[in-house]
Amino acid sequence: MQVKALKIRNVSIAAVALVVACASVSKYRWPETNPFAALVDKDLNAAAKGRTPLRLVFASNVMGEVEPCGCAVGPKGGLDRRLNFLETQVVAQAKEWPFVVADAGNAILPTPRVDEARLESYREVARRLLKAHKEMGVAVQNVGYLDLGFGVDFLKKVSEETGLPMISASWMGEDGVLVFAPTHTVKVSDAVSVTFVGLSAGLEGARPDLKLKVRDASASLKEALASIPETHVVVVLSDLGQPKDEELAREFSTRSMVFVGSRDMGGVSLPKQSGFSLLVQAQFRGQQWGLVDAMIQPKAKGWVLLEKMADFEKLWSQLVARRDRDRERLKSSHELTLEEARHSETAKDLMTYAPTDYAEKSVYRYRLEDLGDEYRKTNRLSEPMRQMIRLKQ
Repeated sequence: MQVKALKIRNVSIAAVALVVACASVSKYRWPETNPFAALVDKDLNAAAKGRTPLRLVFASNVMGEVEPCGCAVGPKGGLDRRLNFLETQVVAQAKEWPFVVADAGNAILPTPRVDEARLESYREVARRLLKAHKEMGVAVQNVGYLDLGFGVDFLKKVSEETGLPMISASWMGEDGVLVFAPTHTVKVSDAVSVTFVGLSAGLEGARPDLKLKVRDASASLKEALASIPETHVVVVLSDLGQPKDEELAREFSTRSMVFVGSRDMGGVSLPKQSGFSLLVQAQFRGQQWGLVDAMIQPKAKGWVLLEKMADFEKLWSQLVARRDRDRERLKSSHELTLEEARHSETAKDLMTYAPTDYAEKSVYRYRLEDLGDEYRKTNRLSEPMRQMIRLKQ
């Protein structure tokens, strides 16, 4: 009887807690007018008058892939397509959109540990892939956990050979000293400098002989930010995972940053906005380039996704209409409380994109570019690609 009473009591407490939580959420103060209406149909450049252009191009989780995906229809990716997109869609538009290209990490291997029988071929593919990244114009490479399959010395040697900077504010030796530079700064134009910070969450299934430790992400980012001028755009190349990226964005909620993820596998079709920061990620295996086209406000207090204002305005109107219908339809006060709580949670999520304090924010547009057959052409990387394919066979 005591066990049964305890169960009933716990259920009752849980139910009361749910109602109280929902009731507190339902007190959310809704804006009286549609918060997205003012910027609908605004042109990015016209609305961003006085701000400075920057195009951030990024890849995530290439994982040693140099060929297109094996899809029967519409194969994507491969070095040829990746290079041709950059040459035709990025370099060709550099006068209008000064750009910087970065890799968020986990670029050279599909797994933390490679089959010993194929070790040398994978090592050569990894070396040539990093060389190809440098030739493509990748400005900086974060060291993710999949990049350490051949150890620290291998990466440092390839970095020296190719001139490709590799960064991490996370990886430490047994002595507690960082083994890579924590940051790298690129002057994109006379008006814009970008400082990259590399982070990682640690080694999953990696070689036990690496003898590396991983530093706390919050402490790493805090120390890095202390040395970065306020006028610089901060891009965090993150091998942490999206939940941790969101946590850090909330913790450092007064600094405007872009978190480019690489621990998770999927692309982020709509950036997550948290605090003053954006969270983005391209699809894995080099099948996409991600682009953030931004008009930068110095010392910005957040971001405005201008091209989606019409979509957000429509979603907001639909949400308000559903809330009003539920108020008329539902007779039970308990049921109405639950529905209003759900509507309020959706409204709060949507409001992270609202153009409040617009004059103090950077505005941007965002896309993930699928690298299909339209970018398949003969170019200077075709022969290196064929050599790498032979090595993997």
